[in-house]
Amino acid sequence: MSDANEFEQEHMIKDYDTEDEQTVIGAMLSAPDAADVVLNTLKPEDLYCEEHQTILQVALDVQERGEPVNIASVGTLLKESDVFDTIGGAFYLKQLMETPPSYNPLEVQVWCRHIKDLAHKRQAKNIIRQSWSALSDSRPVDQVLGTIQSNFEQLRVDLPGNGNQLRAYSGADLISLPPPKWIIRRLAPKSAVGVLSARPGAGKSWLAMAMAQAVSKGGKFLETFPINGGPVIYFDQENFENEMARRVRQLNMTDDDVQFVFDPLKLTNDNNFARIVSIVRKSKPSLVIFDSLIRFHEGLDENSATDMRQVMERLQRIAELGPAVWVLHHHRKMGVVNPTGEMARGSTDIIAAAHIHLALEQKRSNPRSDGEQTEMEMTLSQPKNRCGLPIRPLKIRLVDTPDGHTVLEALGEVEPEASKVDTAKDEIVKLLSAVGKMTRPRIIEALKGIGGERTIDTGLKELIADNVLRDLSGRPKEYDLADSDDALPF
Repeated sequence: MSDANEFEQEHMIKDYDTEDEQTVIGAMLSAPDAADVVLNTLKPEDLYCEEHQTILQVALDVQERGEPVNIASVGTLLKESDVFDTIGGAFYLKQLMETPPSYNPLEVQVWCRHIKDLAHKRQAKNIIRQSWSALSDSRPVDQVLGTIQSNFEQLRVDLPGNGNQLRAYSGADLISLPPPKWIIRRLAPKSAVGVLSARPGAGKSWLAMAMAQAVSKGGKFLETFPINGGPVIYFDQENFENEMARRVRQLNMTDDDVQFVFDPLKLTNDNNFARIVSIVRKSKPSLVIFDSLIRFHEGLDENSATDMRQVMERLQRIAELGPAVWVLHHHRKMGVVNPTGEMARGSTDIIAAAHIHLALEQKRSNPRSDGEQTEMEMTLSQPKNRCGLPIRPLKIRLVDTPDGHTVLEALGEVEPEASKVDTAKDEIVKLLSAVGKMTRPRIIEALKGIGGERTIDTGLKELIADNVLRDLSGRPKEYDLADSDDALPF
């Protein structure tokens, strides 16, 4: 075996993706906007499959003629060029047009970038292979290194961001793009990543399973949010299979189109990630769930922005195949909040990379009066929604029914609570209306059940700024209502 072949055997790198190539060629033949993206981004040599290279080259020839690129024009020129049967004929062209999960130009651009990246890897591998062989010939090392450097410099010129690979969008281009598509309206956008976080035992796995069930059936989730339904894949490494079987029985999910995968797959392992992508491609799910984040990476630090960026980028790659992708995550320990106020554990890049963040908080968990049925009340809130206005916090209940099943019920929106400062301001006005002017220490003492010193001080300042109160000169300083002409001594 030659040194070059030996090197290649030891350094196997996946440098092609025929399924992605089928996706972009199918999109190019089906939609004019997608065709523009493909033809402006890829060259025939960027594709690994010879049939795809031929089809793209013919499409470029059609474009050069000034004709629209579509299945009819490309098919006609393929026949004229006597390569129609070589690429698989009408059967293969029809198969290509059924492949793309979306014709959105931005999504097609993502697939094209992936193909381009793989082409660069093939070029880099060829350079390395040639370099490995060159090191064993009789040329001086400085000449070999000079050739290697020259080859890599040429490759770098073609990389995105180095000249001709950028595409700029005008305002008109952007507003002509289709609006976001939803798997669950206001909760789960198509081709986007969401994070559902809660403390341990708060019910997030139950909520995720109920979400999976709802998407597989269609209708409305929590009797509130319309669903564009379809198959679901639930990757679970948080619960034992027997426990998930119990929950499936309790939720009555036996007939639902939900697949559960318990293999110990890691998003950050290239081979594992390829297996996950393969499952998603074949199943074409509407929703993919990972339970939970910490179980799907290996040897990474959740507090490291660099490490978590790798994980979130892999999740986004899966979302770009079409489904809504949700990952379950834990809150920080009770009472621990990071400087931004974020309750989710680990690096803020986890939530920053997500399109949607749902937070679940357990409010009550009590046995029912018959001693057999149990219920758990929770509040579902949406601290982040990059695709629209956040939902109002929703009160939900997980309850066991007499027939042995478990259901998730929506109890309505949570009424917004007045802030502590607003409550303190109301009580200050009531107090001074009743007794007249008072000193700050007396006000704080009278309202100690309403708020602490900082809350009372903030309320006093805001009331003065709003011309509701006035502060009187003298020592100690006293406060009175602004429209009071007199005050009782106190």
